[in-house]
Amino acid sequence: MGSLAPPLVAAVRADTPWNTRARRIECVARLTRRLTSSERAGMSRFPEFTVDGDRVTYSCRPEEAEECEKRLALLLFDCASRERRAVSRRRRSALRPVSR
Repeated sequence: MGSLAPPLVAAVRADTPWNTRARRIECVARLTRRLTSSERAGMSRFPEFTVDGDRVTYSCRPEEAEECEKRLALLLFDCASRERRAVSRRRRSALRPVSR
């Protein structure tokens, strides 16, 4: 696996459900790239976010929208960092000489 840059939030679209009394908005964040399988697995620990390719959907109250977007960005960075560390560990262990 090559060295991928962490996925970033490129844009967020917020849809207000006008036909309901719910005080929540539905948000769709478009990412700069698709998540890898291990990044998707990492994001699955956070059920408030649903990943589909290069899109992440979530709902929140309007006053929480900016905070949710920041949280998503931090989680994406964390998941990508964990994957890079795991790949680095695998590479280092593969380069270790075998003891006799």
